[in-house]
Amino acid sequence: MLLGGLRKTSTLDFPGRLSAVVFIQGCNFACPYCHNPQLWEPAPVSPALTLDECCAFLARRRQRRLLEGVVLSGGEPAVNDDLPELCSRLRAMGYQIKLDTNGSRPLMLEKLIRDSLVDYVALDIKTLPDLYCPGLSREPGLEEALMASLSLLAGAGLEYEFRTTMVSPFVSVEMAEDLLRLAPPGGRWYLQPARLPHPAASGLRALSRPELVRIRDMAQAEGLRAFIRGE
Repeated sequence: MLLGGLRKTSTLDFPGRLSAVVFIQGCNFACPYCHNPQLWEPAPVSPALTLDECCAFLARRRQRRLLEGVVLSGGEPAVNDDLPELCSRLRAMGYQIKLDTNGSRPLMLEKLIRDSLVDYVALDIKTLPDLYCPGLSREPGLEEALMASLSLLAGAGLEYEFRTTMVSPFVSVEMAEDLLRLAPPGGRWYLQPARLPHPAASGLRALSRPELVRIRDMAQAEGLRAFIRGE
């Protein structure tokens, strides 16, 4: 496993817990609006942070009771076969663990849930399942994988949320009803305003706040706990 960075303290990334955020290198998606494209490739970054160095830091913080949780983000953490080993090390330190994932690895998610190696999952619903390829990834089987991950969370008995970055053409008011049907009851759905550095060049458009409000209100009318991130 290669690490792409460490945010030493966060009050926002893990609801209700003071946490650190570990960014894991490598991703099976290439979302054109990604905020961390430097984490796509499974290659070392400079300056490199080793897993042992990261764990040593986290152990010291936990011993001093300065942190309660660790967020595993990316990239896509679940593409790493040794993710359970990292979660076990963090568990041994006494940490609660949050996983940020795109939902493309339901077998890994199932293992983490079954072995009690995760406490909170934030799963991205990026667009309608049949639109993932080729705009976000060329990996086969993503529609089935996403639906399997959603089903796992619905019956897992742990905290979870869904997140959607509000970028056209991947999200629109017109497809909102189909999107909100994907979210099982019980979780929170966060609509994330998009920050696009070069929207004209990429053909992307950040949805306006009135569009976000309309989609949020549609979701709440269906009984979902929907929020606009940052409000």
